[in-house]
Amino acid sequence: MNLHTTEGNATADDRDKLTAGAASAAAVARTILDGMTAGARRQCVYSLAGYDSWLQDRSGFVKLWGIVRDLGAETRMRPAGLAVSILNRAISGDAVRVRKPAGVDDAAVYAFRSQTGWSAVVVSWSPTPRDIEIIFPSGSAAPRRLLRIVAPSPESTNEERELVRVTEETLAGSGGVVKVELPAYGLCVLAAGQEEKKSA
Repeated sequence: MNLHTTEGNATADDRDKLTAGAASAAAVARTILDGMTAGARRQCVYSLAGYDSWLQDRSGFVKLWGIVRDLGAETRMRPAGLAVSILNRAISGDAVRVRKPAGVDDAAVYAFRSQTGWSAVVVSWSPTPRDIEIIFPSGSAAPRRLLRIVAPSPESTNEERELVRVTEETLAGSGGVVKVELPAYGLCVLAAGQEEKKSA
């Protein structure tokens, strides 16, 4: 699964903003997570590499759906690739149903419980920033790390230079309550804390 770009009548520029833009991270993540919720146990993001191709009418080129922009000494991920990389930090153990507050119809939280505690993914398809509060049940470890896709705008890409990246920080929370700020069409992951390295 991924965003498809070679058919239709949108301009190449409009397609590239969606396929290679920062908003694609949330779109791909939401598709994967909704697939899991619907019962899909094996999903394949197509594909690792794939730069561009002719439009159907041969009028020009359009970016393909490869999740990596550059492979080599320095690997540069497209936003969809960044989404896959941080989803791998959260999806573990059992998926748990989340009760969504009334009136929230442009964002979703997907939660997972494993032996190491809770993790979650927060996805927004709101055109404006959103503040989301998550209350984790007591009795098991709440997430300790916040990984967030950051970009100057939802249309920013990593095609010419790296404008879309992942930041990681310690999660601030009181007890089992965590508040996160999401940009427009944003994506973040709440993950277990990294183990401290032990010296010999």
